[in-house]
Amino acid sequence: MESGRLAVVYDHGSASPSDILLAAEGLATPLLVCDPSVPHVRDLLPLLSDLVETVTVPAGADRAALAAALRDHRIDGVVTFSDAALRLTAAVAEAVGRPFHSPATAVRLTDKLAQREALRAAGLAVPRFAAVVPGAEAPDVGLPAVLKPRRSNGSRHTYAIGDREDLAAALAAVAGLHERYGGFTLEERIIGDPEIAGPAWGDYVSVESLVLDGTVHHLGAIGRMPVTPPFRETGIFFPSTLSAERLASVEAEAEAAVHALGITVGLCHTEIKLTARGPVVIEVNGRLGGETAKIIHASTGADLVRMALAAALGDTATALAEADRMRHGPGTVSYQISAFAAGSGTLDGLDGLDQVRAVEGVWRVVPCKAHGETVDVDMGTFSELASVYGVTTDHTRLRHAMRIVERVVVPRWRG
Repeated sequence: MESGRLAVVYDHGSASPSDILLAAEGLATPLLVCDPSVPHVRDLLPLLSDLVETVTVPAGADRAALAAALRDHRIDGVVTFSDAALRLTAAVAEAVGRPFHSPATAVRLTDKLAQREALRAAGLAVPRFAAVVPGAEAPDVGLPAVLKPRRSNGSRHTYAIGDREDLAAALAAVAGLHERYGGFTLEERIIGDPEIAGPAWGDYVSVESLVLDGTVHHLGAIGRMPVTPPFRETGIFFPSTLSAERLASVEAEAEAAVHALGITVGLCHTEIKLTARGPVVIEVNGRLGGETAKIIHASTGADLVRMALAAALGDTATALAEADRMRHGPGTVSYQISAFAAGSGTLDGLDGLDQVRAVEGVWRVVPCKAHGETVDVDMGTFSELASVYGVTTDHTRLRHAMRIVERVVVPRWRG
């Protein structure tokens, strides 16, 4: 029997409405809470309303307005799968008196400058960093550096800074974007050690964690494929290639970061750079990681969306049962590979997808751009051409699949 009503604050993120509905079966009745001022949400509202009960809340609503909008709904839990909705979700949870990130924690999770400040205050290793003030002299954090938005995801408008000329060009490129992204931050680039995960892989991982009543239960580490400039993530896989000793080290760093930000409930996705001096937190995300649920389910059968819903409801037994399935799954290597173009342009077509579909173990290939769409490398992972999902027996075969995708998925440009 379903245990209650679960408010899911919806925006673009790591779980679709259909993912949420399937995961909630026998667990809870979902209620989608939607802010119609968000274009993505507004466009989908008619469809969402046909699929599941929805309630709209006014943009920028205060606690009293949110409580009034939800007064007629008995809310037993609150959750979101979207970075963009974290602050609204925190406000909703506070209004209805249910556990979630506090409003202060939601700020630390969505403002990269505030997050760095909190990590530093807790004694974690952090690179030098500073806010960028429009019109003022750029701060000096040392070189190489990274310029990134304070409020964004997917590496949009994130620039590698090698010298002062790079910095001047990057600052000019973002001159009109400060208000949209809550400002920009400049930080010293964290230099990874490619030997820790192995030279074929990215020099960072993400630690997936379940937090229940302030206790952190680590689920494992997601390995990363090498990034392509400028900081576009080319794929993820599970399990990672880390040794047991290295895994314990990155999990300890992730746990310290979770506590530093004040996270007490839900799923967390902590990206950690593997350096010669030890693990360094890149960023903490207070929700299920993008694409993580798909590859974990393919490899282990665990349902991380259901885990997140159960955690929000206080259903510890269900959440921990899914965690146990993830840690003791069948032992295959599952993956998602992203295909990118080297440059920007208007897409005429995409070659090589049928060849990728024929690769053993590939179970889904999703074109991400259509004829006539603009591909802009400054949009980070949102410039992805295609996404490839598969399961294989080991990391050697995964490298083979990576090479095929890199070689055969080729864009055709208009003009």
